[in-house]
Parts: sequence; structure tokens; C-alpha cells
Amino acid sequence: CNLDQSNFLITIPESWYLDSLSRSGTWFNSTFLRSFLQLCYHDEHSTNPGLEYKLVHCIFPNQPIDSKMLTYLLPNDIKYLLCPISNNSHFYFIQFNIQTKQVLCFDGKKNNLIHVNNTVRYILHKYRLLTNSELRSEFPYGWGIKHGYYINQKDNDSCGPICCYNIWKKLNKQYHIGANVTVDHMRIQV
Repeated sequence: CNLDQSNFLITIPESWYLDSLSRSGTWFNSTFLRSFLQLCYHDEHSTNPGLEYKLVHCIFPNQPIDSKMLTYLLPNDIKYLLCPISNNSHFYFIQFNIQTKQVLCFDGKKNNLIHVNNTVRYILHKYRLLTNSELRSEFPYGWGIKHGYYINQKDNDSCGPICCYNIWKKLNKQYHIGANVTVDHMRIQV
């Protein structure tokens, strides 16, 4: 499942912690969020080797990329990259559509898109999706970027469940936010 050959530590929480996460008002930490999403990706990739999505992590978007960090070219069946983001204790994710060169930011608070600048540049560079001239250009480097449709976040502790639920559903092709899907439903499902 891991295209860039890096190791990813998945932590399995104790049952009391999982129980506390299922109740409203408990904030998901980044270790739980990234581990949950990596397990979802592994599960989907294992049952569907032709999966169009690749889950990528960008924990340090300001880190310079040298030639050793560049991954080999993405396989042709990968059409989208999904990247969870943590910014000032707020989780959301971005989706890269490789064919159309579009980036969608799924953020329940609809923060200014300039916050994803470094992450977008890092991912596009690392996965060799920028030409040399684009790499020297200004944000968004020849790619379109906008907010994607997303449930509105009305509190300060639901961003983790919203992010996990939506990436999970995108991976298993059940992505649909209906009128009856609530943040509490997402929290319990995750």
C-alpha cells in the first residue's frame, strides 16, 4: 500500500480510549486520526488493488524536499491523492485530482486556502506532479484550488470525526453526505 516505501506506525488504542472518542466533545488526536485513515486505506487497497485513491501524509509541509525524498512516478491507476491536514489543532483534508489538476480542500470551517499552500506544494513536488517551471511559479503552481462540498463544522472538536469519516467513505466509494448524516453519526461510525 505504501508507494513511497516509508514506514508508518499504526497505533491501536485501548478500548477505554475508543469509548471516549465515540462520545461528543472528545477531540481526536493526530495519532489516532492518521492511524485510522491508514488502516482504512490498507483495508480498501487490499480488497481493491485498482483503487483510484492514494492516501498520503504530510506532517511537515515546510520541510525541504531533496532528491532522496522524491517518490517514483505514481501508477497509472492512481487518479486522486487524499491528504489529511492538521493546522492549529484543526483537521481537514485535501484531494488532488491528478487528471484535471484540481485541488479540493474539504474544511468544515472553510478557512482561507492560503493555509494549504505549503502542503499542496510539498505533495505536488514529492509525487512529481509539478514541472520545473511550475515549481518556480507562484501558488497554486498551475493547479486550480477551491473548497469542496463539506459538512459545516459548528464546534471546535468535530473536525477529526468529520475528516476520518469523509476520507473513509471516499476510499470505499460510499461517499455521500446526506441530510441525515450528522457529526454524531460520523463520530460513532469512526
